[in-house]
Amino acid sequence: MGTGITSVLLFSLPYNGIWIYWISVAIFVLNVALFVIGTAITLLRYTLYPTVWSVTIRDPYQSMFLSCFPVGFATVINMIVLVCVPAWGHGVGIIAWGLWMVDAVISTMAALCLPFMLYVAIQLLLFPL
Repeated sequence: MGTGITSVLLFSLPYNGIWIYWISVAIFVLNVALFVIGTAITLLRYTLYPTVWSVTIRDPYQSMFLSCFPVGFATVINMIVLVCVPAWGHGVGIIAWGLWMVDAVISTMAALCLPFMLYVAIQLLLFPL
């Protein structure tokens, strides 16, 4: 998330020079690489150890980190719109729109489902059946 917002901020500076543009593009590439690696490691974790998912959802501290995915994904989509659409054309804008819709669904699920699941998990910890 930090590398993503750094690239967006550098790209959006009002006194933007060409060298700042290329620094923002380099940080964007780093952000995409870190995002892909982090997503692959997370998917591998939940694939190899499927029981970890239920433990993660029930833990009041670990489950908060599930919202990091849509926030980090949003920074990637923002830079796709800012950098890739002008460079590669309108087709990339349509792809970015689709990615944004996926991100909106994941964000909504995280915003609505995680607090409910945490409430239930905390209630089960305080008042076991």
